[in-house]
Amino acid sequence: MSDNASPLQTMTQTTTTALWNDSADPRELAQSIEWGAVGATCNPVIAVTCVKADLPRWSDRMREIAAELPHERAIHDMKKEELVAFIREARGIKESAPAAKKKHPVKIRMAKPALKARKRPSRWMPSVPIE
Repeated sequence: MSDNASPLQTMTQTTTTALWNDSADPRELAQSIEWGAVGATCNPVIAVTCVKADLPRWSDRMREIAAELPHERAIHDMKKEELVAFIREARGIKESAPAAKKKHPVKIRMAKPALKARKRPSRWMPSVPIE
């Protein structure tokens, strides 16, 4: 490890903490990889911020992607589900199985006095003034 390592680089080299970059900017991703990043996250807000920050680069890339897709109808007229299905079909992406639903935890039944005590903390804990 060099003496001028960034705090994030030091963290990735001296701890078991995994560094994930919260950006889609290629320059930031390259820097994070140098520091030991193992992945990146993205969402629509992050993506739009990245596109606006480097519009010439992303405009060209978006035109390339649009040119690869068949133009049966205007994309801006599609609803979200239609657009996703259109892109999957054009790219040959198979639909993944739906995620398993989470089971709700089992509720524990309590006797009425215990339930009342749970709802009214003043019954089981005295008030403590804070000065």
